[in-house]
Amino acid sequence: MNKLKRLVRDIRDYYVIKNSGLFDANYYLTNNTDVRHADINPLKHYVKHGALEGRNPSAEFDAFFYDNTYDDVRGNCVNSLAHYILYGKKEGRLTKGDKNKALQDNPQINQEISAICGLTNSDNNRKSMLNELRKRNELSVLPVEEKEYFFLKEKSIDWSKYFENNEHIFESTDPVLDYIRSWLKFKPTIPGFFDTEFYLDSYPDIKKSGVNPLMHFIKNGRSEGRVGIFDQSKVSKGGLDFDLQKETIVFVSHESSATGAPLLGYGIAHTLAKKYNIVHIVLKKSNIHQVFVEGCDLILHDIQQSAYTSSYFFLKNLLKSRSIKCMIINSVVGYQAMYAAFKLNIPLVFLVHEFADYMRPFGTMIDVIFHSDYVVTPAAVIQDSMLKELKRFANQSIKPQNLNIYPQGKLPFIPDTYGENDSVESLCRKFRIEHPDEARIIVGSGYVQIRKGVDLFIAVARYVKKLYKG
Repeated sequence: MNKLKRLVRDIRDYYVIKNSGLFDANYYLTNNTDVRHADINPLKHYVKHGALEGRNPSAEFDAFFYDNTYDDVRGNCVNSLAHYILYGKKEGRLTKGDKNKALQDNPQINQEISAICGLTNSDNNRKSMLNELRKRNELSVLPVEEKEYFFLKEKSIDWSKYFENNEHIFESTDPVLDYIRSWLKFKPTIPGFFDTEFYLDSYPDIKKSGVNPLMHFIKNGRSEGRVGIFDQSKVSKGGLDFDLQKETIVFVSHESSATGAPLLGYGIAHTLAKKYNIVHIVLKKSNIHQVFVEGCDLILHDIQQSAYTSSYFFLKNLLKSRSIKCMIINSVVGYQAMYAAFKLNIPLVFLVHEFADYMRPFGTMIDVIFHSDYVVTPAAVIQDSMLKELKRFANQSIKPQNLNIYPQGKLPFIPDTYGENDSVESLCRKFRIEHPDEARIIVGSGYVQIRKGVDLFIAVARYVKKLYKG
């Protein structure tokens, strides 16, 4: 479906559902914490994302039941609640209950299906069964296992290494059928394509829904930007050797650049490397990335689009081979990795440099306070902004005990490859300054972004301009 058609459909579904009164906003927010934290309209989220992800719009409507009971809904990427309002309600369709009830109500079809399903599980017999049901236009009455089998069998998935890469007790000699029967208990992997454990761990909403994760990934997940397998190419060996006698500290940086927070973080990690194994997680590679690589024994990088999922799976596997003393996240920009540490019970130290007012979504700082064991700000003004947000959004006036102030001081280490400075002549050309001796330049570092305190920079410049008489 092209973007325009989907937009028109979403607008229609939004008003159809809104006018029906069948969407329970309180229920939706209570059962979907990510939506609640994002501070967005719950109905808009449901129409745009939630319906396709199999989320329930109310306690009275079971999306998984509705989608899997009625074949004209299942697999057609329609909003199940909107379909029910427009068509299903008039047709007497059920919104929750036993998924097999629709089949049990038709004894004649039941008898025919029982006879057909008595065939063996070989490919030829399954194809015969499928063709027979297609002739009768009765695909909708297939058991869920059979529907999933035919759906997956027709996709371009390489199953050739399935058995050699999984070690559970196999339910069938057919890899597709084995996956369908085994995913819930054994979480098998399809090499190079899909990792069941990774997908379910990464997306709790899918795990909670009970849907076949591979089916969801193919039908909806990929188009939603979800990741089906951990990308091992994002993991590289560092320049230091792993020491079995040392504990490990994981250090998270939003980028490996020669700018303020990354340089500060690298300096801390460089100092700690004398006593601990250092593992870097870098969300985005930048101009001094090689320095980060050389300062650790292992590095995960370029995961900006999947910070939580990749961090979680990486750390989960790391814990199988070593103990982790703590994770240090340097800058709120890397906050998504925080949820991975929290879920894996890794102690978390968070270095906060940003004002709470500048961060989006609102409530991010509250999440930082809640999930961290130790929060460090460089000055009282930063901590005060966090307390202000805590009061505004959580009605909490008492200062949490995990908040601490520790001035940053001078950088203990700056790598040789941190970049080149502009010359005075170059700066004058950029700013079109014809007489440098008569100018006063206010220096600012970093991007011109509201979270960087650009308003303070402008205020200082204005003050100097007003007072300077030269």
